[in-house]
Amino acid sequence: MVRSYLLLACLILLGAALIGRLSYVQVFRHGLYKALAQGQQAFPYVAKGDRGNIFSENKQGDLHTLATHDTVSIVFATPFQVANQKDAAKTLADILGTEESFIQEKLSHTESLFELLKRKLTNEEEQAIAQTAIPGIYLKKESIRRYPQETFASQLLGFTNQDEQGQYGLEEYYQEELDGKEGFFTTIRSPGGYLASELREALEDGSDLLLTIDYNIQAQAEAILRREQPNLKFKQGSIIVMEPSSGRIMALANIPGFDPNEYGDVKDLATFQNPAIQSLFEPGSVFKPLTMAGAIDEGALKPDTAYEDKGVVRIGGYKILNYDERVWGKRTMTEVLEFSINTGAVFAEQQLGNAKFLQVLERFELFRPTGIDLAGEA
Repeated sequence: MVRSYLLLACLILLGAALIGRLSYVQVFRHGLYKALAQGQQAFPYVAKGDRGNIFSENKQGDLHTLATHDTVSIVFATPFQVANQKDAAKTLADILGTEESFIQEKLSHTESLFELLKRKLTNEEEQAIAQTAIPGIYLKKESIRRYPQETFASQLLGFTNQDEQGQYGLEEYYQEELDGKEGFFTTIRSPGGYLASELREALEDGSDLLLTIDYNIQAQAEAILRREQPNLKFKQGSIIVMEPSSGRIMALANIPGFDPNEYGDVKDLATFQNPAIQSLFEPGSVFKPLTMAGAIDEGALKPDTAYEDKGVVRIGGYKILNYDERVWGKRTMTEVLEFSINTGAVFAEQQLGNAKFLQVLERFELFRPTGIDLAGEA
């Protein structure tokens, strides 16, 4: 009987000790252990809202998407959480089709919370990684830039690099407006290492961009360049279409172009530059209307002023000839523009004089950048 009472007393004391300990842990030390648990279960990281879209419309008001975002899966590691890094590197290298040394190098950064292993996972890769359930290896959805029209207006648009920083064109010029604003994520892991839930603060998406470019006119300009390249045998060409009443740029087409979705395949970096705003060229016959406008505006001549074309003009030891060395005879200034007569443009400039001609060019602001909202204007 005494032995039974003694055993009961021991059980009561043991129960009291356990209850006391539980009370101490769950009540008095609740805050500490809750924080410890959250530290082991929660993985915080910073993410961005979606980058803004870029649109073009046609005369009918139909919108065409030139740049947008798409969602892909990525796999990343939190190295200090990976227990057996050698085995993990071998398993991941086999799944991802990459070098084992690359994975090992990423996992060696034990102080890092985020080491990207691969972007744009296939469904098979994503499923295989999920099945391995390696602690410290995580899957996440990520937004990437996509250009549905491929080479369309490529040098006008530019592209974004892997860090979503705009490179060239509109992507670079409007980087701040298009870029999504950062927000804070917290991923909650279950005791088995699986992603149990995800808490997300509100992210702010970037602003959309609607261009002055008319989709149909841009497409037609690019088609003309492609069609005429083999006929005229030029390596590079540009077409700019502007609405005179407003200065609105309705097309800015270049050839050759590139596919912004695959910008990494481009070998010659000069291909990314927009020759319409970054290359120098001798303007040739397009300068004749400026010369004539200046001479008429200054009263040096009138549209019906006539001169005698002999097919050649000598200036400073140089001979200025007409196209195909043609001799036009007596012609008016209107006909000089109509037939693009070189010697007639020289005659108009001579009536104006060199000093006033330079002033005319300055008034046309030819020596100043246009201020067009594209990156890298020369």
